[in-house]
Amino acid sequence: MGGIILVGILSGMVFGALATMMRQYASAIILAPIILAPIGYLFVWRDALIGPCFFASNFATDACTPMRGLIATTLEHAGDTVIVVVAHIVVAFVMVAVLSVSRTAIAKANMKSPHQREMERLAYEQRLAAQLETKRRMEEEMEAATKAIHASRAARAKARERARERAREAQLEAPS
Repeated sequence: MGGIILVGILSGMVFGALATMMRQYASAIILAPIILAPIGYLFVWRDALIGPCFFASNFATDACTPMRGLIATTLEHAGDTVIVVVAHIVVAFVMVAVLSVSRTAIAKANMKSPHQREMERLAYEQRLAAQLETKRRMEEEMEAATKAIHASRAARAKARERARERAREAQLEAPS
């Protein structure tokens, strides 16, 4: 019994690792042996399946000895087959889950040396300081532009007022 379980565990590990490599086909890879093994089993016993042995009247004849052997072997190993299939499926899917989690953990792990981390931190601080300096300069330029706009408006208003004054003076002088 222990050897039978070991077959299922080992096949589950192998097919679980294969399924992890090709994730989009993981289920198909894990379930392929469960579908292909019975087909292979029936292919080996194909001679027993040919003939009139499916009928009860012919089953006991000497010509149907291979069919009786097929049925006896199948029934004898049915329990072991179920154990192997269940162990295969459970181990394969657990293997895919464990390998996926460990792959993600490795991908997210920061494997840099302390010196590299310090250099990254300094580079980040320098970028942040440069951004703050650029922001400060832009604010100063915006403030200067706003002051220039206000000064320009005031100068135009003053020029208009002078022009009105001159026009009034010209009107007052014209009738006299």
